[in-house]
Amino acid sequence: MSKLYLQSTVKVSANNYTSKICNDILSLLNTSFHSLPDENKARISYFVSELRLLCSNYLDDIKIDLVCTHGDFQPGNILCSKDDFWIIDWEYSAQRSIFYDALVFDLECRFPPGLSARLDKKINEMSNINTYLGWTGGALSEKNKYYFPIFFIEDLLLRMNEVSVQLIHAKSDALSLYLDELPAIQTILKNNMEKDISTNCISF
Repeated sequence: MSKLYLQSTVKVSANNYTSKICNDILSLLNTSFHSLPDENKARISYFVSELRLLCSNYLDDIKIDLVCTHGDFQPGNILCSKDDFWIIDWEYSAQRSIFYDALVFDLECRFPPGLSARLDKKINEMSNINTYLGWTGGALSEKNKYYFPIFFIEDLLLRMNEVSVQLIHAKSDALSLYLDELPAIQTILKNNMEKDISTNCISF
């Protein structure tokens, strides 16, 4: 995967990128989720608005790495034999931030219950990890933890795209466990970004 990332890396404005993803989420919410309960629509809208504000306040002039990602990088899509391995199901492949696949895998994002707790635990461990997700060719550290809110904006869009097709009528059922985690995730991300800015941990 690191070779794929290296070959496809482009640098973009973090603010411009996150703003585009947020707009895509809200557009999808308005066009393909009419049956979603108002409570869930409000939860998505609030999460997006808060993370957009968070990024606009703290990511000014920051460039991030976008790469070609798998999109669903989890154990079920990795096949192994004695001598080789294969990564399957590339249907959600797209250009995303460099740590997207790695965070999907490491935070076990395809299993939403407890996701916010796993995020909080990982962020609290960051000061003791020097090469976290180093297999990507980069490293997620105290200096660039802003990749976490970017990741969750991207991940929400992917999940909504997954269930936006007309054949899936019970969109609330498909998203409910994930949406239940969003308020706690938003609080964790906001608190950590504000703490890092106040202690000058984030590198600009």
